[in-house]
Amino acid sequence: LKIISTVDPDIRKVVLDLSDVPVIDTTGMVNIRSLANTLEQRGIDLYLYSAPERIQIKLKKFGLGQEKTNVTITNDLSVID
Repeated sequence: LKIISTVDPDIRKVVLDLSDVPVIDTTGMVNIRSLANTLEQRGIDLYLYSAPERIQIKLKKFGLGQEKTNVTITNDLSVID
């Protein structure tokens, strides 16, 4: 997060490419949620991009990517305006 602020304090969107993530455990999901919460406090949206379907299902069951949050799970970068 320090890097994001250092590079550009006006960043409002972060894309996390999960295309090469074959599995994710609870620790990984907790870390993503922690990142999302920290980004949300700064007014930054988090996009979880290109996660395999089984990972997307796990993330959604964990409560990530739900409506009214700053997290979007997507396979389509065009949703990022």
